[in-house]
Amino acid sequence: MTDTATDAPSGTRAAPGQGARAPSWLLPCAAVVLAVIVGNVLYLTGVFDPNPVLQDSGIATKLVKGLLPGQNNIDPNIGFTAQSLGHLAAMDWLHGKVPWWNPFEGLGSPLAGEMQSAAFFPLVMVYLISNGQVIFHFVLEVIAGISAYFLLRRLVRSQVAATAGAIAFALNGTFSWLFHALGNPIAFTPLLILGIEQCTQPKPSRVGSGWPLVALALALSVYAGFPEVTFFDGLLALVWAAVRASELRGPALRGYLKRLAAGGAAGLALAAPLLVAFVTYLSDADIGGHAHQYAKDFLIPGLIYPTFVLPYVLGPVFGWANPAYDHIDRFLIFWSNVGGYEGTAVVVLALVALTVGLGRRPDRRLKVALAVWVLIGLFRTTGVGWAMTLVNYVPGVSSTAFYRNAPASWTLPMAVLAAFGVDELIARRHAIRSALVAAGGAVLLAFAGHQAFIELKFVAGAPHNQAWAWASIAWGGGVVAVIAAGSALRHAKWRAAVLAGMLCVDVVAMFVTPQLSAPQGGT
Repeated sequence: MTDTATDAPSGTRAAPGQGARAPSWLLPCAAVVLAVIVGNVLYLTGVFDPNPVLQDSGIATKLVKGLLPGQNNIDPNIGFTAQSLGHLAAMDWLHGKVPWWNPFEGLGSPLAGEMQSAAFFPLVMVYLISNGQVIFHFVLEVIAGISAYFLLRRLVRSQVAATAGAIAFALNGTFSWLFHALGNPIAFTPLLILGIEQCTQPKPSRVGSGWPLVALALALSVYAGFPEVTFFDGLLALVWAAVRASELRGPALRGYLKRLAAGGAAGLALAAPLLVAFVTYLSDADIGGHAHQYAKDFLIPGLIYPTFVLPYVLGPVFGWANPAYDHIDRFLIFWSNVGGYEGTAVVVLALVALTVGLGRRPDRRLKVALAVWVLIGLFRTTGVGWAMTLVNYVPGVSSTAFYRNAPASWTLPMAVLAAFGVDELIARRHAIRSALVAAGGAVLLAFAGHQAFIELKFVAGAPHNQAWAWASIAWGGGVVAVIAAGSALRHAKWRAAVLAGMLCVDVVAMFVTPQLSAPQGGT
């Protein structure tokens, strides 16, 4: 028994004597919005205040610290660039000026061309209100989740699996830890790939031809204000497009490529005002380590791998950033440069999609391509020699901070694979599958825990560091146990409820945790 309900056209007339039937996408989209509200309720209600003026300006007084040590984000550019420059751009628009120029930096510098102001991005106007940054990211998360849902409905059989995967993407680890412009473009990645999927239709309608959606998503990704992440998301989209191209032949392939080319050209044309400003500024700008220095940089594997699965196994964000601890630079460098996390449920369910779910022919190539994308990215981030060499051959990559910005492009592939995993476990019940999930999850947690305890020896004096590690492992063990038990349930509806519920609970809990480190108030 499987949940195989398909989306009925929203304009379908009800039978005589029956009430109008709500579109099948309405309830899942409402669930996505509700999950995003729950994930941000501490900020939306003002219980905790992430305003960077309180943490990064140096002028805050009467500061009431959060409940947890550390910080709620990993980059002060939440204030230095995103909030300050975004507010300046919004003020310029408000006064009828195009925000080309920032007169307050040195003798003056380009504002729109600097990019991180997101000066031409429609949402920049919310920076005019005091909690505008919270609203800005709330809207991005809703866009990300809803567009991911419509993408996943084309890929998986179960509407429940599509909804859970969409929530996992809406509340991903990059959105959680990086509150500045770096995370902005990924909200439009599923929209871009949904356009690519629509381009594969052999006889598309004028509305569903795909290329207008490709153009819109591409332009918004550029305007969102972080070119490196837009670049990596674009590479991911190219990989996805190549997979779909390999499945087409003859006239269908030619039509597909024409629609893709039209969408790409239109998107670049729409983004041209900002691209021209950016490229013009780039020729004169000081780009620091982007001049190929970052091509050699990587992060410590023993810190990356555990937190990829158990985000807080090494404590809260910057929790042990105290000069009194030996080797604290090891942790400071990590937190200052990491690009996000995935979480136990997402990783375990993705592994399901790549093992027991790989036998299903539809989308087999896509699953493998997404897994390869993430694995090569992980290996490059942790300094594996062949991966660094291979990735640096890609034009433009050697000029980027790969270890920091590429992880944003892993969030959608992992959410898609997790949705495939949920879909597979809902569709079929088998005791061996449940045992495999439990065994695989146990091995994964054992590896992550072992690596974490090795690293925690460097901050042996940090308070409660062992407690954070054990609590994280226990939480991960609970997640694995629930997924394993849920996959063994007899009825598909119960399997769907337990598996999707556990995925959503895990991503919400991991997303909310750093918010407890935000200030509770201040002047």
